[in-house]
Amino acid sequence: MIWSKTEAGRREIQSRERVQARAQRTLLLLIDGVRTDATLLASVAGVTPADFDTLHGLGLIAPAANGSAGRADAQASSSGEAVARLGDGWAVTHPGDAGAGTAGPADGSAPVPDPSSVAPASTQAADRRALAAALTQLIPTHLGVRGFTLTLAVERASSLDELRSVAERAIEAIARRRGDAVAADARRTLFGR
Repeated sequence: MIWSKTEAGRREIQSRERVQARAQRTLLLLIDGVRTDATLLASVAGVTPADFDTLHGLGLIAPAANGSAGRADAQASSSGEAVARLGDGWAVTHPGDAGAGTAGPADGSAPVPDPSSVAPASTQAADRRALAAALTQLIPTHLGVRGFTLTLAVERASSLDELRSVAERAIEAIARRRGDAVAADARRTLFGR
């Protein structure tokens, strides 16, 4: 099952009022509406299926919305693909592909549009969610625990502009830690440029 944070879950990230157990807090932070519960169980030490039930019971997480986007997320997550929805197309990368870490529409026709060129509020909200999901996956992959504060900044960001700022900081940190080539791949993954 794929879980996503509720508005109460997002507030809990900042307030730290209801969830004190470290494993549950980490789990709440990593739930992004993209990864399956099985993936999260495997990646977070000390987390059990009961932790999902606890967070759900507190109203902090909910099953991700069904529909074509949810099915695509579920299919990609179960096969280890990274997925982000930006604008009108899906950006999908397969682990081990020569193009892994790059983003573009599923049909490979063109790069994903630069999020800064988006005007309508509904598209901007979709791009904000997609950028947040992409950052939530990219930061731990390239920075590990060193990226924890950046992951928290993603959760705290309340606008697309704030997320873009976090993305730039993440790219700078990736360049320092992993080199300019990896940082350039990360930039293409996030912005298509």
